[in-house]
Amino acid sequence: MNLHTDVVAPRESLFASAIVADERARRVQITVGADVVVIAEVAKGSSAARLCFRETVRRLPARDRARLVDDVFELSEVAPGTPLAAVLPVRECDILSHLLVHCADVHTHAAGVTCVVEATVTSAARQGL
Repeated sequence: MNLHTDVVAPRESLFASAIVADERARRVQITVGADVVVIAEVAKGSSAARLCFRETVRRLPARDRARLVDDVFELSEVAPGTPLAAVLPVRECDILSHLLVHCADVHTHAAGVTCVVEATVTSAARQGL
């Protein structure tokens, strides 16, 4: 597997964000110390960009999860006008609410413990939140 890693400058809080790429997808991940605590995998599908948020047991503050979403929307796979199909844990209302900042025509539904989101990307730039 061909992996490439770009480390994004550490934020003011105690975590670091990194973008890891292989031939199938790119992954934005947040680490605290040596532990990966949340991952967002982004892949370009045939009809929509696919986005999957996964987290470990450790919870991050809402502002850090919002920064993860901002980092995702800086990737070329989720350019404005791109249809988006995303899945995230149903309890992640912070991630969902920040997705709404970057998307329009949003439709959501629960599938067990997963929230499925279908939308159109409207913004790639940071919103200053």
